[in-house]
Amino acid sequence: ACDACPSNSDSAEGSDAVTDCVCVQTFVGPNGGPCELCDVGFFCSGGESDTPCRLHSTSEVGAGSEDACKCVPGYYSTAPAAHCSKCPPNAYCPGDQQVLACAANSSSTSGSDEVSDCSCVPGMWRGCIETKNGLFLNEDGTECTIGWDAPCFECGPNDICFNNTLLHCPPNSQAPAGSSESHHCVCNPGYFTAAHDPHDHDHASEQDHEHA
Repeated sequence: ACDACPSNSDSAEGSDAVTDCVCVQTFVGPNGGPCELCDVGFFCSGGESDTPCRLHSTSEVGAGSEDACKCVPGYYSTAPAAHCSKCPPNAYCPGDQQVLACAANSSSTSGSDEVSDCSCVPGMWRGCIETKNGLFLNEDGTECTIGWDAPCFECGPNDICFNNTLLHCPPNSQAPAGSSESHHCVCNPGYFTAAHDPHDHDHASEQDHEHA
């Protein structure tokens, strides 16, 4: 009489013992079973051993070969099962073999993994900023949505654009378009910068505001 091999295992012709039944690809376990589905972060080519994915890569449950091990976000490879390299600057890598360039006039640091890591270079913005309280506002103060994959454009005159932030020059001062530092705001003719004494008048009626 012939008995069937345990689930997810197979044997060669002429086998005469249950230990001749070997786990098939994508499964792992002792000869003769039981055979379990390959775990996350490993690949199983069949038999008693599983193999961990290479450095900076992982796999889903049931991987059967190293090709199934994909680079984790922030890393990329140039071919399936190839070495995973850190994502280069001015790009972002969502994983596997993808290297996506940041949009024009934006940049990112090495190892970036999301498009939102592409920040506008100094003096540029996307027409929408994230405020300290988590709101996204445009220049007029109305809510907006940042298009992280959109190119950044030059900051307008009398504004300061740096690190996805927009600041306005103080009253009676001006700055050229594309400014990125507060000292770019220069007093208008007839005005000068005076040291501010916080005790020289009552601040009780003032409202919070933000300017360069």
